[in-house]
Amino acid sequence: MKKNKRIKIGIDARPMVEENKDGISLYTQNLIDEMIKDDSIDFVLYFNKKQANINQSNVSNRILNGINIAWPQIRLSLDFIINRPKLDLFLSPAHSVPLYCPFKSIAVIHDLAYFKFREYFTKFDYFMLSKLTTNIAIKNASHLIAVSKSTKNDIVKYFDIPSKKISIVYQGFNSKIYYPQNLQEINDIKIKYGIKNNYIIYVGTLQKRKNIVRLIKAFERMKKNDKISDNLVIVGKCGWLYDEIFEIVKKLNLDKEVIFTDYVPLNDLPTLISGAKFYILPSLYEGFGIPILEAMACKVPVIVSNTSSMPEVCQNAGLLINNPYSVEEIYQKMKRLYFDNNLRNRLSKKGLKRARDFSWEKCAQETINIIKKTIYENA
Repeated sequence: MKKNKRIKIGIDARPMVEENKDGISLYTQNLIDEMIKDDSIDFVLYFNKKQANINQSNVSNRILNGINIAWPQIRLSLDFIINRPKLDLFLSPAHSVPLYCPFKSIAVIHDLAYFKFREYFTKFDYFMLSKLTTNIAIKNASHLIAVSKSTKNDIVKYFDIPSKKISIVYQGFNSKIYYPQNLQEINDIKIKYGIKNNYIIYVGTLQKRKNIVRLIKAFERMKKNDKISDNLVIVGKCGWLYDEIFEIVKKLNLDKEVIFTDYVPLNDLPTLISGAKFYILPSLYEGFGIPILEAMACKVPVIVSNTSSMPEVCQNAGLLINNPYSVEEIYQKMKRLYFDNNLRNRLSKKGLKRARDFSWEKCAQETINIIKKTIYENA
């Protein structure tokens, strides 16, 4: 293929139209929004129900009706067989590629949590990830993009994939909305979500590997031992295997102290984060961790686990929990940051500086570079 030829890329764009976006859906939305600004490339966005409203000459939409389960593997494959679209490459931002793909393909792998923490997934989700999506994508895609060095290392380790087949492209955050908000906006948002005190914040899906139960137990120790009046605000929609989270709050009589907001609209989230004393993510495993960047961009100090990708994202701009299985260590790190004003100020400044290393523009450009390299390689 000649390098001056205009290229055409197909993308599985289904996550773009999810209503309550987080994680992969946020990644897909921002990645595509930035990539399509390159008017030297034609894009075909594939959807299975409704489509995104994008009015650009280099973007066309294709709706292939069908249920979400196995849609990329079967429904897309059938379309490729029957209609034979003239694509140069197909990009999957979400772990899955068609079983039949007559052109080169790239799959983005966000994490291997299902592989490392099988017991934290439902049998159905584990089956989908291990049999129909991630495993197939890793083995069949022409090239892989990992969102962190940690994820790349896991792929190489568990799947015996050559390192050269995997590129690392870090995710980003939206600097236009994530920045320190003013006090009046923070007071208004506290009223909206029923937060009467100062607060510590967690942002992320409610699921077992996020380690929220141990976070709540550590928070209870702060209430009991250190007599703090602050709330713990837990922001995020329910994922799976989350019942224990609500049960521990009742068991420890923290119903009025722990505030669950459920999913928070993107317009509210930066203000809610900005008002927090600090952000904490004691997760057992993260492929990347966009909320870490969002908190740092809002000049909020962060505490994260010293596992998987989190120290890679934070570097020296966050306080690290070496053993996230230890309630005592989570408690001690929270206590230290809570009472040390100088440490909070230092980490706030470092976090703000570190966040500037990441952007969706950078993520999109690096992804386009890898796409072009994959297309022209051995062409």
